[in-house]
Amino acid sequence: MSGTTPTSEREQRTNWRFLAASCVALSCCAQQATTAFDGAYQGAGQLNDTSLRCDPTIRLDPLIVTEGHARLGRVTGWVTGSVRPSGQLQMMNSEGIVVTGQFQGDQFRGTAWKPLSSPCIYRVEMNRVS
Repeated sequence: MSGTTPTSEREQRTNWRFLAASCVALSCCAQQATTAFDGAYQGAGQLNDTSLRCDPTIRLDPLIVTEGHARLGRVTGWVTGSVRPSGQLQMMNSEGIVVTGQFQGDQFRGTAWKPLSSPCIYRVEMNRVS
């Protein structure tokens, strides 16, 4: 089997569903948000597995953090979440897009994917622009 990975597609989808459910659970029980990372962040996503038939790079709308609440606009709708005091962020929208990651200083590094309908996983790197 050419192009296979150590983990089967079925196992990957099960893992993605678990992660998506975890994000929903975390957003329901979110801790108090922090304003330390407030601002606008701009960047892009790079495909983790280039053997997949996915766009190799995705341009992201700005990630806006205001009073500790984050939102990322996309054609499929806003992805929203809260930034924890540690800088950790988990976001999800009704279309199933999930963004998770960590703020450190003026940077956000994380992952974006749509676990229920796509095998494409992107490494997200964004820098504060304001």
